[in-house]
Order: sequence, then structure tokens, then C-alpha cells
Amino acid sequence: MGKNQAYKAMQRARLGSSSAGPEEIEDGMTDGSFHSPEWHAARLASLKTSHTITWEEFKKKQKEDELRRDELEADKDRMMREYRAQLDAERARKLSLGKNHSASKSHKKKDRKDKDSKKRSSRKRKKRSSESSSSSSSSESSSSDDDYDDDERESRRSRSKRSKKKRKHKSRVKHSSSDSDSDENGGPVPLSKACDLRPQFVSAICGHHRNLVDRSHPLLWQKVLLSMGGAELTTEEVLKMDIPWETYMSTKLITGTHLQLLRRYDKKSESQRAALLDDDGPAYVGVFINILRDISKEETVEYVLALIDEMLTANPKRARLFHDKSLSNEDTYQPFLRWLQEGNWFIQEKSCKILTLIVSARPKGQHGLVSNGESSHSKSKISAIDAVLEGLLDWLCLQLKAPSHPNRSVPLAVNCLATLLRERFVRVSFVQSDGVKLLIPLISPASTQQSIQLLYETCLCVWLLSYYDVAIDYLATTRVMPRLVDVVKGSTKEKVVRVIVLTLRNLLPKAACGAQMIDLGLPQIVQSLKAQAWSDEDLLEALNQLEDGLKEHVKTLSSFDKYKQEVLLGHLDWYPMHKDPGFWRENITNFEENDFQILRVLITILDTSSDPTALAVACYDLSQFIQYHPAGRIIVSDLKAKDRVMKLMNHENADVTKNALLCIQRLFLGAKYASFLQS
Repeated sequence: MGKNQAYKAMQRARLGSSSAGPEEIEDGMTDGSFHSPEWHAARLASLKTSHTITWEEFKKKQKEDELRRDELEADKDRMMREYRAQLDAERARKLSLGKNHSASKSHKKKDRKDKDSKKRSSRKRKKRSSESSSSSSSSESSSSDDDYDDDERESRRSRSKRSKKKRKHKSRVKHSSSDSDSDENGGPVPLSKACDLRPQFVSAICGHHRNLVDRSHPLLWQKVLLSMGGAELTTEEVLKMDIPWETYMSTKLITGTHLQLLRRYDKKSESQRAALLDDDGPAYVGVFINILRDISKEETVEYVLALIDEMLTANPKRARLFHDKSLSNEDTYQPFLRWLQEGNWFIQEKSCKILTLIVSARPKGQHGLVSNGESSHSKSKISAIDAVLEGLLDWLCLQLKAPSHPNRSVPLAVNCLATLLRERFVRVSFVQSDGVKLLIPLISPASTQQSIQLLYETCLCVWLLSYYDVAIDYLATTRVMPRLVDVVKGSTKEKVVRVIVLTLRNLLPKAACGAQMIDLGLPQIVQSLKAQAWSDEDLLEALNQLEDGLKEHVKTLSSFDKYKQEVLLGHLDWYPMHKDPGFWRENITNFEENDFQILRVLITILDTSSDPTALAVACYDLSQFIQYHPAGRIIVSDLKAKDRVMKLMNHENADVTKNALLCIQRLFLGAKYASFLQS
């Protein structure tokens, strides 16, 4: 019998138990050998859970916990370094005061001691006087003595209260003077204030902005203050960050090869980076794509996007590196399209610019645009490109409708559209998504450099759309023509004038656009532009082509059609046809079309228009109709134009009054007598 069995037998004998089952021992130990096999099976079944964690999941969780611990330790170290730096600054400030500071303190202590000694001496004198008075007045009653004691206690209490108030006032004055001294000296915040405010600041941020606290870069507090103050995060500030690449490698988020490439590239000069990209550019692009795809930490994404943006800004041709054959298995578009929807404004802006350059730089095949060296028959890749372009266009149109950033969303969207609209597929998608109407309000005279650039890029988008017939038909129904003419008439910026003239040249063959250009006085504007000294030969050639096109358009367009277009639009002016007798003799019967529609519109202009030129021309045309049409007086009278013309005889404009009088003369006297009076 072993020791354990003997012990159990002794316990059973002592307790008087005859059962063979396991007993509840006070020491908490239970012998498992006494349980039956059924009991063990039930116990094992109850211990089984619904999910057993795998070894890979356990290692992944362990790596995440380790990464989180490393980040927290890094934050603690940074905070401690900042705290120590503040301590050193406070110590240096105190040491800079030197001997004068200690002398001032000793003087203050000495003055305080003198005041205390004076107070004590005055109290002693008062006590002696009170004792002498009490001895001399021993014959007084005991009640008067009690009253005197009470009065003395009250006076002491009032004196103690006054002294406390004075001490409080002195302490307040002392603190305020010390604060003003520190402000005047321009030194750091006192250490006491820093110690008081820093925990509150940290706790507030930890409580409400935990995602900002768990950052692994030295610009933590600077970024928090920037976001709280409403300042913008710049590329230069982002590139000053320190990203823990080694930590990412230890957690298998990047490989050892990626780490070596990042160490070679990160924090190097521009010339060194350019040499590395020339030697092995696709490898570095592959590293950037993997990081944007696998890592979701905001600072790391910002840093990598800033690196790519800096790389492409220095040389936009490097966008071709994203389409190298070695990256044919990589989806170079999806990471940027993802962050375009999920990131903050800095991430969205950089993703949009980079994605626009990458998409525009993809190589051209025989049957269209393809990506990463694949054949143009790869349907899956082409459909993926179409999806990327549609997603990018949707985001750009959304920025024009409801900007995410008050100042930078619209310029960014227009800038990217000026690059993307060079492709026919993008032009078709942009017109189908009803994006043309979003550009028209942006065409207006500009004064500042920023607004001039936005105007130029907007007109560039319209010029690119003018190569698509459906877009031309849509533009003909909008007010884009008056806006373009208004801008080109007053602009002195050569590139703005050039792109508008090229746009008008493309729109001229459209009959409606050509008639509208002539109505807006574009031939005279072109003559004025040709008289100016332009250095761009392309602009001079475009002006000559536009002038020739306008002349041909005037020849092909009949005079009455032009006149009809002018009247129906309500843009009446003193064009030569109004005073041309041949025009009225040849086209007088055309006024009878559609139940004298032209005459009815002229009479409506007399009622509704406030333009003196339009009113004067309308009165003159009515008088010309009376003169050249056999039944002109009867027709105009039947249309009830007499009263409306007579009201204009009292118009403040002399030209309106003159032509209204001429119309009334011909209406009352007839064409023969009215012409005699006029002569």
C-alpha cells in the first residue's frame, strides 16, 4: 500500500465513511483515480468548446499583441523624453536668473521677517496696556470684565480674518507677477503648469481620441495640435515621421527583402532616391503597393503616399513603373481606389492624384489601352480598368457637387479631369454621369492666380469635351457660349485665351453654336484679339482659323435665319441687316410665317425688355415692316402694338424715343407721308 492509499484509508477510518467514492477533503484536493471512466468522458465532453483556436491564429494574435505593446512603449518613451526636455528647459530658466534671483528671494524673506517682528512688538504693547488698565480698574464689576474679554476675543478674530485675507491677496499677487515675468521673458511654460496641464491633455486625448494617441511617430503632439487648430497636414510634415519598419517585419506584414529596400530608400536625398528608382524602380513600387494593401495604420499609409507623390512630382514619367511586366500579378489600382473612399483628406487627395497619373500612364495597345504589359484581349483586366475609371469619375463628380474640403476639393477634381478627359471612354462616362453641367459655373472671369489656374483647367476640360459630338450637343443647349465669350473678351492670360479660342473653333461647325457666336459679337472680338501682341504662334493660327470659320458661317447662314435667331433669343442689336433696304425687300414675306411669329416676339420685347438698345431696334423693325409690307399698318394695328409703342415715346433714352416716334408716324400717316416727314 502506497503512502497516498494509506493516507486515504486513515481519513476514511477517522471520518467513519464506508463509501468507496471520492470524498470532499478540507484541503481542496480530490483524488482523480477514484472517478469512473464515464465521469472522465463526461468531463472531457463538457470541456470541449465550439471553436478551438489554431496555431496560426494564436501566433497572429500574439504578434498583434506584441506590436501593440511595442507601440505603447514607444509612446511612453517619447512622452518621457518630452517631459525631461521640459524639465531641462525649466531648470535652465531658473539657472539663468542666477545670483539676482536668490538675492531677491532673500530680500523678500527679510522684509517678511521685519513685518512679523513689528506685528509682535505691537501686540506686546497692546497687551501691556491692557494689563495696566485692568489693574487700575480692579474696582469695576466682574460683568464689565467679562464684556471686555468678549470684545477682545472678537477683535482678535477680526484681526486674524484680516491677516488671512491679506496673505491670500499677497499670494495671488505673487503668482500673477511670476506668470507675467515668465511671459515677458518669453521662456517655456513653468514646470508646475506643465505638470498640471499635461496629464489632463493626455487623458482627454486618450479618452476621446485614442486613435491619435496610439501613433508611432515623433509628430504625435504636433499632429494632434494641427488637427485641433484646423491646420492642414503637409507632405513635408508627413515625411518627417519615423515609421517602425522593423516592427512590421517582425509581425510578418512586410518581408525581409521589403525591409532592406525601405532602409535603402527611406530618409535619403532626392538624388540617391532617383538613382535607386533608375536601377530597380519596379521593386520599390511593389513594396509601396504591398504596404498600402496590407497595412491599415493611418500614419504609415500617409507616409507611403507622400513618398509616391514626391517620386511622381519629381518625374511624372515614373508612373510607368506601376505598369512594369514584373508587376503583372499585382493589382496596382485597387489600393489607391480603396483609400480614396476610406482615408482622411490628405490620404484621399494623394490617392486621387497618384491614381490619375497611374491610369493615364498605362501603355497603349493596338486595340486600346491595356495595363501591365498584358494583351488588349484580356477582358478581365480591361473590365477592371473600366471599373477603376468609373469609381474615380464618381468620386471626382462628388467632389464637384459636395466638396469634402472647402478650398481644395474643386481644384483637385478639375485638375484630375483635365488629365483623364483625354480618353474617349472617360469623356463618354463623364457626359453620361451628367458631369458637364458641374463645370459650366466655374467658367467666369478670374483675378487671382489660383482662380486663373482653375479657370484654365476648366476651359481645358471643355476643350477636351468639344472632341465628343454628344458633349457638343449638350454644350449647345447650355449657357457655356456666353461665358466663354465673356472670359475671352476680358482675359489677358495667354493660355486662357488660347484654350478658349481652340474650343470655339471646335464648336463653330455646330449650326446652333455658330449662330450664337455671331449673335454674341464674336467676329468683332476676334478682330480685337488679333490686334494684340501674342507670343504664342498656336494662338495666332487659331485666331485666323476662327475668323475664317466665322466668315464662312456668315455666308452659309441666310440673313433672315440670322435675324430670326436674333429676335427669338431677344439679343437685338444694330447689326447691318436692320438698316439694309435689300434685306427688308427680299425677306418681307418671311415675316408672315407661323402667323407673324417674328412680329409677335418684337411686340413682346417692347413689354418685357429693359435694354434700351433692344427697345430701339424693336421699334425700328416694326416701322420697317410697316413701310415694306403692303398691309403693314393694318397688321401691326391688329396685333395691338400702337399703345405699347406710344408708351416708349416718353422713355428716358433718346434713341428709344426717336425710333418709337418713327414707328407711330408710319403707323398713323403711312409709309409715304412718314418718309416725307423724316426727310
